[in-house]
Amino acid sequence: MDTQQPSDTMARTRRAPREYVEVQASVPLEPRVAKLEVGLDRLTADVSNLATVVREQGASMESEIQKLVVAVTQAAGPRKTDWSTIIAAVMMVMAIGAAVLIPLNNATQDNKAALERHHESLVEHQRLDMHPVGLALVQRMEGQLASHIANNDKQFKVLIESDEK
Repeated sequence: MDTQQPSDTMARTRRAPREYVEVQASVPLEPRVAKLEVGLDRLTADVSNLATVVREQGASMESEIQKLVVAVTQAAGPRKTDWSTIIAAVMMVMAIGAAVLIPLNNATQDNKAALERHHESLVEHQRLDMHPVGLALVQRMEGQLASHIANNDKQFKVLIESDEK
């Protein structure tokens, strides 16, 4: 049985449990123990690493929970009104409004003053007496207009009478 290959050992272990016990009894224990110790050392290192990672994650989770508790406490607490910010915002809105409205108001006042000046100029111009030459020309044109209107009325009446007949 000492001459058997490891593959034969594996094959026998699958076939019958009694033969497996016999094969293991013939294999020296020192190499098997050494393999088990190496495996145990690896498992111990892996478990140690796992414990370290779990400890770090637990500490990280605890700190995050503490931060969350602080944030919730601050959010749930009464808030202080920041009046200086509110007053500054109102003053800024008023300054912007004044910057927009004052030029518009000034332009409106300037337009009203110019309109009043033009109206006064027109009223003063209407009060002026006409120049004698200009007065004669205006009267002559008014006479020509009156005769032209009278002539058009006569022609219109003649056309209407001729259309009725």
